[in-house]
Amino acid sequence: MSDFFSVHPEMTIEVCIARAESITGQKVSALHWQGYHSCTLQSEGGQTVVQFRSEASPLDQEVMDLARNIHGRLVPKTTRIISPQSETFTVWEMEKLRGVGFLAIVSSDQIDKMVKNTVQDMADFFADAWEHPHNIACEKKAAFAKRTSAILGRLAANLPASLQDHAKETASKLSEIIEVLPWVLTHGDLSSMNILVDSDSAHLEGVVDWAEAEILPFGIGLWGFEDILGYADAGGWHWINDDQGHESRCSFIRSLLHRIGPVDDKTLAAIETARTLGLLLRYGSDGEDPSPTTERLLGELLDRTYMQLQRSAELIPNGTDRLIKQ
Repeated sequence: MSDFFSVHPEMTIEVCIARAESITGQKVSALHWQGYHSCTLQSEGGQTVVQFRSEASPLDQEVMDLARNIHGRLVPKTTRIISPQSETFTVWEMEKLRGVGFLAIVSSDQIDKMVKNTVQDMADFFADAWEHPHNIACEKKAAFAKRTSAILGRLAANLPASLQDHAKETASKLSEIIEVLPWVLTHGDLSSMNILVDSDSAHLEGVVDWAEAEILPFGIGLWGFEDILGYADAGGWHWINDDQGHESRCSFIRSLLHRIGPVDDKTLAAIETARTLGLLLRYGSDGEDPSPTTERLLGELLDRTYMQLQRSAELIPNGTDRLIKQ
């Protein structure tokens, strides 16, 4: 449910439709799925999207251009529409990507087979980011370290006892991910509804909603991969496969390391720490205890390490380890 109209009472769906039709020159209709801080409409031909976004979740033209340069067709062409300065929201015209949110296909009776395609494509998505590193000023690194250390300190104090050690250990290794790993464009909300896939094959068709994207050490966004291994509903968390995503993780890390390798143990350990940090920031509750379901999920995810997968001989094909280790 979007809060766009409650935050911007001067806007109504009728006003948005009129504005969007003047931009596209076509009839438009509201999308079935709406973001919390936006109102999104698509043209009658289905080729164009017009989105009204609150200040609480702004897009950045430079970030959108960068994302498209890195990930190509997976990121929609996006242009900001000039609006009166008095407006406290922004208006964007975007290319309408194919596909549906991954969450929309999890009930398919073929999902356990289809997800294999998504896993491979997600490995390529993260590898593309790795291959486009950014030079980061020391001041920005220091600011990131200070902000993140404070968050981890609060999590170490407030998380359930079973999870506190993860926060403490991550804080102690923060300098490793800052200095060892490349800093890359990281999608800040890589949830299963922002991952668009083909409804028949589950191949990746796009990634949307880049409002929270920023340049961060590689690996912090890896929590997003975990979001395609299961789903939550009123009954709690459900894994797509009976092995709780084990085979999918093995396939993912093999493909990722094949693309970005050779990777030494020090770098792999830093990726592991960055993944843990991302999971803590995503699922850890800053100031409040997480729900029992979230606590169990976070504990399970933190216990499944890529270091273990990389060293699992039966899961790494003969010869692949030569691509991973120096």
